[in-house]
Amino acid sequence: MSKAWKNLEYDVAKLLGGKRIIRQSYSDKKPDVYLDDFPNFKIDTKRRKKSSALSLHKEVKERYCEKPKHEAVVVIRQHRKKTSLAVIDIKLLAKFINFIRKKGGQDEFR
Repeated sequence: MSKAWKNLEYDVAKLLGGKRIIRQSYSDKKPDVYLDDFPNFKIDTKRRKKSSALSLHKEVKERYCEKPKHEAVVVIRQHRKKTSLAVIDIKLLAKFINFIRKKGGQDEFR
């Protein structure tokens, strides 16, 4: 595991107010980051040289986000699949999680 990958795990855990999980081996079926108050969120980090999701997010941001307060959200779905995914900036996710924490409504996500 590279130092840059470990740093990503630490950064995400810190930003989201969670804990980095240290696995004993790759066969250990645990995600990279755990949030005590959002135990159903399974947060895993991936570091790649190229990623189509990142490229799509950058494209949407450059094309439509004219003001600093605008946030790019990309919804992707694979052909002939029912599941859709949203790609958002990690800082936006952190704001969302912290908003829910302040409102005391995180029980809805358990």
